[in-house]
Amino acid sequence: MLSLIKKCDEFVMEYPYDNRGYRMRAFILEFLGLYELALNDLQRENYLKNNPMAHVMKGMILLKLGKYENGYVSYEWRRGLTFKNNNFVEVGKNLGLPYWNGEKISKDEKLFVLFEQGFGDMIQFYRFIPYLRERGINIVIAYRDPIIDKLFRKSLEKLGVEVCNVGDKIKKEWKYYIFAMSLPHVLKIYDENDIPYKDKYLDVSDEFLDKWKNKLEFLNHSDTNSSNKTSFGVKNRKRIGIFWESEAPHEKSAFRNISFKKIKNLFNLDVEFHCLQKKLINDEKIGGYENLYFWDDELNDFCDTAALISQMDLVITVDTAVAH
Repeated sequence: MLSLIKKCDEFVMEYPYDNRGYRMRAFILEFLGLYELALNDLQRENYLKNNPMAHVMKGMILLKLGKYENGYVSYEWRRGLTFKNNNFVEVGKNLGLPYWNGEKISKDEKLFVLFEQGFGDMIQFYRFIPYLRERGINIVIAYRDPIIDKLFRKSLEKLGVEVCNVGDKIKKEWKYYIFAMSLPHVLKIYDENDIPYKDKYLDVSDEFLDKWKNKLEFLNHSDTNSSNKTSFGVKNRKRIGIFWESEAPHEKSAFRNISFKKIKNLFNLDVEFHCLQKKLINDEKIGGYENLYFWDDELNDFCDTAALISQMDLVITVDTAVAH
């Protein structure tokens, strides 16, 4: 990594008016946690060339530093990009609706909220849907991927929120649209203490809750387990959900995933571990841990994962949808 910084330094010295060197160096400095130095390089890049991606990078760094107002202002520049499989410009053009900036919405009108980016982003920003409903705003929402629908469905029905597809015909009562990750900015939630619903804000159906409660109760009363060929036979043991490696393609997977070898000593603890992963990626032959349970064949969707998590005393996870 330091050799890459050295190469960027050499590039910047040789081509001081080429913005690319500053952005690449900023990316590396951010990765190393040298945020102020990264911000300096992004400032220099924007001076040379007003680049939307540099503004987005700046926004993400400021958000990491807890500077929410300026961070969200800069992060709004993503709307001029095709960013993480989201063509913001094209979606806005096709909708033909004005972007919501906090204008008053009457009881006969609706705000169209589009969820964006990854599943974790959709889950964590869902908290603003009940927050908006508490303020009397009627909402219609759309997801980028319908796989999230089953997890959201029960909570949305309780709130009386309509679900549609991005390509559906615009209805006359749809007054404005907004991307979900713009909501804290438009709602001016710039203090960490003002973030709504720090606890639970999604309801999983009783069908899934009962399913996983019964499965785990069965473990504590059975002699064998079909996955692990073992039994605890111990009640009231602490349960820990664990997730160390995501199969989802991500440009930072190499940095956020953890090798099983690095965490294997955890399983010497006298607790009950439940793997929350759908698949084992690089460590397919994990055995010899009588307190580690795998549920890969039975985690069919996010409702299963959420219901299994609800039975845990603690979750240890890398940065993926499971965390949210």
